[in-house]
This record gives sequence, structure tokens and C-alpha cells, in this order.
Amino acid sequence: MIITSDRDAFAHISDHTSVLRLINGGINASPLLTPSRLNAMYGVAAENYLAFAALRGDSSDNLPGVPGIGEKTAPILLDVMGTMDAVWADIEHNDGRALVAALDSWAEETSNRRIGNALRTRLSAPGARERYEFNVRLMAGRDDLDLGFTPDVPGSPGLLPLDVDRVSRVVGHLNVQATTDLAVRVLTSAPASSVVER
Repeated sequence: MIITSDRDAFAHISDHTSVLRLINGGINASPLLTPSRLNAMYGVAAENYLAFAALRGDSSDNLPGVPGIGEKTAPILLDVMGTMDAVWADIEHNDGRALVAALDSWAEETSNRRIGNALRTRLSAPGARERYEFNVRLMAGRDDLDLGFTPDVPGSPGLLPLDVDRVSRVVGHLNVQATTDLAVRVLTSAPASSVVER
């Protein structure tokens, strides 16, 4: 479980990792993001979120994206082509012909406008790939740190869900009910109403 307000952490969402995104609406309004919820929000598979973010850019981090590719176009590109590795390989070795054909086929199937040639032009523009790769490096974070967890061993420390009473005791000492409710909601399998009053 990652608890943060930083969208870069969405790149780590998987079947084993969820993100509780703290937002201005307060703790109780903070969404718990899983692969399916991430897909519902952005239209991208969890494994493609980093590519999506790198294409789109992030104005809050002053990182421009690839010009002309934003939140609407990036998910289509990734859905149709699968990965950015496939996109870059096609542009480099095939002048983007497979990209254009796949996107034109998508447009025909979905009754949308054709975007293949325009995307090929944008992705082939000088600096486009460098911008994308720079964003990937900056947005990726670290995922190679040994935290000492053994998730494949049942009963290992730190594995979720945690015991409701224990979470209630540890977090409850703060005497902030909303924080205790949040901890119970995200760290245990019980509803927040299960919090034991201390």
C-alpha cells in the first residue's frame, strides 16, 4: 500500500500494490486505486500508466509531455499498440506504417476520426522520443529497494490485511477518528466502523 498525493506512484499499481491517493477532499474522499480503478479513471492498464504519464506529461512537476499527445490520445495509442516499445520500434524500423494502419483500423471500428498519420508525425518529431524517455526516467521512481518483506511467505510482517484491533490501537493513540478510520479501511479487510474505541 502506497499512501501519497503524488500521481507518479500510480506507476507502481499492480495486483500486489494499491495506492491511496490523498486529495483535497480529505482522507475520507481519498480513492484507493487498484489496477481496475486506475483503468476506469484513465483508460490505461496499470502496466502502461508510466508510459501514459510520460506521453501526457505532468504540469504539477513542470514536465511537458510529447507535444500533441494528451490524456485522450495516449490511452488510445497504448491500447491499440500495446506498448511504447512497439511504437518506437515501428517508427524506427517501419516508418510508423504499422502504427498508422492499427490506428486507422481502430478509427474505422469505433467510428472515430483517423489519428494515425497525425500521431506518427508527432511521435517522429525531433525531440519527441527524448522527451518521452526523459519523463519515464523521472517519473519511474525506484522499485529495486529491498524493504526486507517476504510477500511469498504467509504471515510475513507487513503483509495486508493487518489485524483490525492492532491497527486501531497503534493509530488510535493519535485521537483523530478520521485517521484511525482511514487506517482501518486501507490496512485491514474490515470496514471503518469496526474501529475499537480506546
